[in-house]
Amino acid sequence: MVVEGVGAERPQIPEPSNDKTEEVSETDPLVVSDEEITVKDERIKEWTMPRTGMTLPVLPTSTGASITEFLSQRVVSADDIKAAHHLVRKIGSVHGQIAEMIWILRPVVYALAMQRLQGASKRDWRPWILGLGMEAAAREFGKKE
Repeated sequence: MVVEGVGAERPQIPEPSNDKTEEVSETDPLVVSDEEITVKDERIKEWTMPRTGMTLPVLPTSTGASITEFLSQRVVSADDIKAAHHLVRKIGSVHGQIAEMIWILRPVVYALAMQRLQGASKRDWRPWILGLGMEAAAREFGKKE
């Protein structure tokens, strides 16, 4: 059903041409020459992400040597890896040791409180408050270290 006189007129759709020898115009934005690509590549050094502001380096062109060079600069060697005992901070004070013990025992105490205190009611808030209090205490003892 066609309703005439309602709304704006439709734009005319151009008919596809059967001429396959039609050349692309020089002002076509989809056609980019090799010179333009190299000029654009030289201008763009890195890309800044709009939300975080972090920058990403431009990846190398598709030549094998530059890709190998690019990856070798970013590889982690055995010298870059630290031993496990260097990654863990040592606890030097009694307050730090108490904080660690409370932090480790917190889930055990919470689970026992869930088992003992709730009974028939699954909506008891006491185990949750107990776990939250232990976490706060562990953090306070940790700050004193």
